[in-house]
Amino acid sequence: MAGEGHKYPPFPKDKFQFTKIPCKEANEIVVAKHYLHRPVYTGRVIAYKVTMDDCPETGIITFGFPVFCRKKNLVGPGAPLANGELVDLTRMYMPDGFPYNTESFVISKSLKMLKGDWHDLTGLTPRAIITMADREFTHQGTIYKATNFTHLGFCKGRKAKPGEKHGRWDVGEPSQSTAKNARYNAKNIPGERKEVFLLVLDSSLKLDIEVLRKSYRQELPQNPHPSPNGGQHHQGHNDEPVDGQA
Repeated sequence: MAGEGHKYPPFPKDKFQFTKIPCKEANEIVVAKHYLHRPVYTGRVIAYKVTMDDCPETGIITFGFPVFCRKKNLVGPGAPLANGELVDLTRMYMPDGFPYNTESFVISKSLKMLKGDWHDLTGLTPRAIITMADREFTHQGTIYKATNFTHLGFCKGRKAKPGEKHGRWDVGEPSQSTAKNARYNAKNIPGERKEVFLLVLDSSLKLDIEVLRKSYRQELPQNPHPSPNGGQHHQGHNDEPVDGQA
C-alpha cells in the first residue's frame, strides 16, 4: 500500500548458530573476509563464528582489549572503569547471504555471551563496549547507532592498508612522534580520523558523556584524504565492519 514502509519478513534468529572459536581460527576468517584482511593483534580475544542454516558462508565478530589501557574519565586509575572492564569490538564481518538486520542481531546476541566468556578469560565483567567506524572506507557507524551505541566523536587514525600492518597516524595536528616513528612513517600516507562509539552494558556505570566527548574531535578535518578505493567497498548488505584497533 502506498505510504507504507518496506516490510521485511520476521528475522530467522532460530536459524543462527554462534560458536566460540580460538583467535587463530578467527583470524583466518578475518584475513580472508574482513575488508582490512588484517588479523587481530591483541593477545586475549573472544571470537564468535556465526553460521546460518542453509547458508554456506560464515560470519565473524571478535572482542578484545582496547589499544589503550587508560583514558581520562573513562578507563584506568581514578577513572570509572578498570582496565579490562572496557572491551573493544575489534572486528565484524557478515556475508551477503545473511538476511537484513543480521549485524544488529549478532551484536546483541554476542554481547550476552560475552559477559560470561570475558569473565572466564580475564576474571572481569565487561561494563562497556568501545568500537570505531572507519571513515576511510565510507563506514559511518550506522549499525552502532541502530544498536544504541553513543557517538563520542573522532579520534586520530592510522592509514588503513588492506592486507598490511597499521600505517601512519593522522598528522592533521602537531605531532610529537619520536625520530624512530618519523623514519617508520616517512613513506606512509597519513591516516584518517575514525568515529568512536561507546555502549554501556552496566546500568550502574556512571559516565559523563559530554565530558568524554570533549576529549574527541567533534568534526572531520576540512580536507580528509581520499579513500584508497574511491569510497567503494563490498562487505555485506547494511554492513560496516570495524577495525577497533585504529
